[in-house]
Amino acid sequence: MTEITKSRDLAPYRWGTIFATLSLDLAAPYISDMQLQLPPRDPFITSLRKVIQEFRSLQALDPNANLPFSEAVFRWASGEYGANFVNHLYQWGENIFQCGNGVGASVFLWNNVVRLGGLDGSRDVTAPPDLIRVLRRELAEHPVPVVERIPRSPWDRELYERQGYDDLMNPMEMVRSTISYCNFMLAWRDAINAQPAVPNLDDTYIWGLAEAKRAGMPLDRLGKPGSWPPLPDLSGVLRGT
Repeated sequence: MTEITKSRDLAPYRWGTIFATLSLDLAAPYISDMQLQLPPRDPFITSLRKVIQEFRSLQALDPNANLPFSEAVFRWASGEYGANFVNHLYQWGENIFQCGNGVGASVFLWNNVVRLGGLDGSRDVTAPPDLIRVLRRELAEHPVPVVERIPRSPWDRELYERQGYDDLMNPMEMVRSTISYCNFMLAWRDAINAQPAVPNLDDTYIWGLAEAKRAGMPLDRLGKPGSWPPLPDLSGVLRGT
């Protein structure tokens, strides 16, 4: 058992969703856009699928068994790729991947607030603070790609059928949301760093609150801009893998 699984709880639904999504051929082109670094030695996805298939076989033998799937994946990854990768994967899964459980809700709402007037400001009702104008420029330079949602490969089609995925419940929406989250967080960091002095976030909050009210957003979940934890710096964690 790895140190991760000894010391941390691995929420079964969250990590099951993460590993199922990472196994998809559909998700492969967007791995780096989600700020995840896979080991340079292939085949990570092929081996992950083998672990998934093993647990499917065990589940078929005893449908009522409570099998520690996520722990087994981390145990396999630790033995195959080492502690650096396991820590990277854990931090990414806990702090970056958007799984619809409330993580990143404030960022999601602020991303929408910033975009209400258009990244070019053409729909603004009131003049935004300078920080928002800079942030919009940063976001315009890194648009979220159009994410394919329809399974094409046999593996993807089978997983979609097993999980009951459709247009309303689709793992690629989580991929798109994760990319959007990362893009906003990186753009926010760069916009803050581009300011000549520490920006007055109170003014930004007042402006954003008015925009959110106008759009009928849930104000209790908006939070103050920058109140979210920064995007973890995961660069270089695979060194020596």
